[in-house]
Amino acid sequence: MARRPKAKKIHPPLLQVLRPTPELLQQEPEFAAFLETMDRLAAEMWTAQPHGDAPKWQAHIAEAKTAFLEQDTARLRAALMGLHPWRRGPYLIACEAPTPTHPTQATVIAASQADIAQRAATSLYLDSEWQCFYKWDRIAHLDWQDKSVLDIGASNGYYLFRALQAGARLAIGFDPTRIDLHQFAVLKTLAVLKALKQADHALIFPLRDDALDHAQAKFDRVMSMGVLYHHRDPVAHIRRLLAKLEENGELVLETIVAAEHIVEPPRYAKMRNISFIPDLAHLDTWIREAGGKLVDRLGPFPTLDEEQRQSEWMHFESLADFLDPDNPTKTVEGYPAPTRVISIIKITS
Repeated sequence: MARRPKAKKIHPPLLQVLRPTPELLQQEPEFAAFLETMDRLAAEMWTAQPHGDAPKWQAHIAEAKTAFLEQDTARLRAALMGLHPWRRGPYLIACEAPTPTHPTQATVIAASQADIAQRAATSLYLDSEWQCFYKWDRIAHLDWQDKSVLDIGASNGYYLFRALQAGARLAIGFDPTRIDLHQFAVLKTLAVLKALKQADHALIFPLRDDALDHAQAKFDRVMSMGVLYHHRDPVAHIRRLLAKLEENGELVLETIVAAEHIVEPPRYAKMRNISFIPDLAHLDTWIREAGGKLVDRLGPFPTLDEEQRQSEWMHFESLADFLDPDNPTKTVEGYPAPTRVISIIKITS
């Protein structure tokens, strides 16, 4: 019997914006081999693991592109709503053509609280579940100018866009969640349509962090925001990210912590895939065992309703549903409510 030919490994046409451009590879030669390897692994993933909803999502991307070019905000809103749920953001999108007095009117931005106050009335305000500017504001004081950034668990790219808006030259993300990748694809498509060239310097690959082992690259800053507690081997996760740092680079590690170490809870705040909620002693031990040196710690920051909540763009359960209604300092399972810290880590010299 003749063998069936292997499927050609390709990216879906409407997701070409997830790929590095030739111009980017030329501008960032030290990352070219890394980006080409990740691009190949991504193509293999799209081919081997197709998603049943992908055609529907890609139709929404095509509709959003058309509506944006035609400056039809109502159609654009409907198309973007088709990519529900929007868990990370918020974003502001303006369809209007730029004018001499407002040259940056036509834009797509990962919004700050100030941006929302100033422009939500005149832009399409994509009000996500997580108001990610709270987390960004905690690390905004770091020097982002001309930095290369790697974000593990990048979701739809909010922190990548914020890094570029803060002056980073390259922002690469990893996230296997398909709906988030399509959200990033539509945001980047709209940004590129309006010639926001910095958008070409943001990429998300549909991969997990173990794909980092397949190619060499060193970044000025690596971010892991809300990922650690999903890992069965947190030391290996930290070690893998430290291995991708430049000599003087920094790992920004954000995680939930508790007063007492929690191991493999059946559920935590209704999340099933939790391996650990560390106390600070365990977290510091993991950092040392991974070969890291703690240089700063920010927090603790309790997660509040204004940071994570239902919205028009995310209809499902959110923080209020995960906490004990009679005692919001506890989860519905009786554990301490989510409190987060940010650890700034360097490689041990």
